[in-house]
Amino acid sequence: MHVLGRFRLLGGDTPITVPPRLRKPQELLQALIAFGGTEVSAGVLIDALWPDSEGDAAYHALESALYRLRSAARGTRRGAHGGRQGQA
Repeated sequence: MHVLGRFRLLGGDTPITVPPRLRKPQELLQALIAFGGTEVSAGVLIDALWPDSEGDAAYHALESALYRLRSAARGTRRGAHGGRQGQA
């Protein structure tokens, strides 16, 4: 993972291409990295990533992005061990 300059994800030495449908999960990952591994509340993440959303819609958007980020990470790990890569 490269975070200085342009954000890039690598699987070994191979760049991992993030499909457009995973744009928000990637932004979530970038936000979590930017907070330096500290505990971040849902409210802070929602304010950072969905500033125009409110209430349940904003919380649902966060839950959806988190689910897709976790699914993508599991798919990438499977790819590193001979399974299918990039499943989300």
